[in-house]
Amino acid sequence: MQDFKNEQARLDWDDLRIILAVARTGSLNQAALALGSSHPTIFRRVRAIEKKLAVALFERKRSGYVPSAAASDIIAVAQQIEEDIHRLELGIAGLDEKPTGSVRLTTTDTLMFQLLPPVLVSVQQQLPGIRLEVSTGNGMYLLEKREADIAIRAGGTPPEHLIARRQCDIASCIYYPASWPEISHSDMTKRPWVMADATLAHLDSARWLAAEGLNEQAVFRSNSLTSVASAANAGMGMAILPCYLGDRAPALKRLGLPIAEFRSTLWIMSHPDLRRVRRLNACIEKLQPALAVHKQLFEGNLPAA
Repeated sequence: MQDFKNEQARLDWDDLRIILAVARTGSLNQAALALGSSHPTIFRRVRAIEKKLAVALFERKRSGYVPSAAASDIIAVAQQIEEDIHRLELGIAGLDEKPTGSVRLTTTDTLMFQLLPPVLVSVQQQLPGIRLEVSTGNGMYLLEKREADIAIRAGGTPPEHLIARRQCDIASCIYYPASWPEISHSDMTKRPWVMADATLAHLDSARWLAAEGLNEQAVFRSNSLTSVASAANAGMGMAILPCYLGDRAPALKRLGLPIAEFRSTLWIMSHPDLRRVRRLNACIEKLQPALAVHKQLFEGNLPAA
């Protein structure tokens, strides 16, 4: 391993964080976003570190910034220090006497569209010392990288290495604009559809649409089910939606009952390393009954709007 003790080549934690961020993202822009900095600043800092060490740390390729062989030791040290700092923070956080501080929650845009905001209001009112930071998108990645504390997600069986608390089933149904005349299942192939795009092709509903040959009927596609629901509600076409979205849309009607093949599960998940953190446990304890209030809506047992 290279010797970094030389006074002229001494690295501090900020240097290591920058090298690690660029190595992980392969991009100066993305590294700057992750560190709350700017592209020019990260560019200057990388150049300064390389000058200090008298070695090139990254190669600029079409795919982005790739760590050089000389950077491997630095990256390994940076990762170890990051892990040590994180364990220290968790140990200190677990000693909190009161549930106070920030809780980073990740969920989906569909849940945040209408349903979760009043749930989170209830949690915050019961835990006034908690500050909620919510992100939507790549929830499993954020949780596993410990960039989020709690995940509220829909899906099948969660990863075994996470703590998962089952809340209820999530039902989905076929919907069509209420402004249309009554239709039957035999009419589906004659009607326009709005649906998820290829980024959500893993969904059971997307696979079903493809198997039924209905992709050719798509007049609108989106990488967001919230956008799909909005387009259907505006009268653009038929859609498959979770009942907690479709049943709340005033301009949509169900076509039949919820379809068993589309059923999934609502989970609250957290990382096992956080099991001793008081504020997270308190937040989860309040989330569970607040979500349970909407169990019938999630499971498709309430009448549509």
